[in-house]
Amino acid sequence: MNETELLHLLRLYSIPGIGSARLRNLLNIFGTPQHVFSAPLQRLIDVPGIERSTALKIKAGVSESYVQKQMRYLSENHIHTIAARDPDYPALLQKIFDPPSVLFVSGSFIPGDEQALAVVGTREPTSYGRFTTEWLTRELVRNNFTIISGLARGVDTIAHQTALKYGG
Repeated sequence: MNETELLHLLRLYSIPGIGSARLRNLLNIFGTPQHVFSAPLQRLIDVPGIERSTALKIKAGVSESYVQKQMRYLSENHIHTIAARDPDYPALLQKIFDPPSVLFVSGSFIPGDEQALAVVGTREPTSYGRFTTEWLTRELVRNNFTIISGLARGVDTIAHQTALKYGG
């Protein structure tokens, strides 16, 4: 994905009410974020899941300074994006019920990442929850699973710390 495509994608993804499912519907119909923004209002409203209020937000766009701030953040933190249509998008992830339309990736995928599991949970785990997360993550790492998640505090953090501790 080139910088112009990323810019348009971030513009669209930054509109309140546009999540993965709606973004996917829009891209399936219009092909690119650029085409979404240039679509007539009524064509946007005709997209499943897009109400008039959301279509009006699309037509209004988002603050360019906000999008530029996001672009700087991605660049400064060496985060790249992989859209669902990109060849690098994980094949197994495409098969789930509601796959993310965009992945924000720090680092890179390796062939072993095909066997990956997200460990997610509450931000305030009990002692049993902490113990179980550590045990489960340790066993997954020992069986060559890549541990992934959104890095939230709580269970997500415990899973990542445990994975690193055991060489994952």
